[in-house]
Amino acid sequence: NHHPDGLSRAENLHLERGAVERYLETNRHALYASFSGGEPTINPNLIRYIRYATELGIPRVIIQTNALMASYPEYADRLVDAGLTGAFVSLHAPNATLSDRITASPGTWELT
Repeated sequence: NHHPDGLSRAENLHLERGAVERYLETNRHALYASFSGGEPTINPNLIRYIRYATELGIPRVIIQTNALMASYPEYADRLVDAGLTGAFVSLHAPNATLSDRITASPGTWELT
């Protein structure tokens, strides 16, 4: 749960919504919350989780993402408006062929 270095991670966003929110409450004094594990932007509750972490007073709220959804300005605005303070963009390989093998998501290398 709460890491000794002060980090809070809610890595499995596909947990029941209440479980993620309880995790954030338990770790409300963390230096930051990092949403990752799979692609967090495909979770319909991500905006809610970001907003909740912000409301709890967690100073930095970050996602680890392939950034495909963030390429839509409306969605990017919703992330920021909810309280997102940073994003770690995952680039899994230097070329499309290797990226497709690693991510099992053909065609996303070009988009990222």
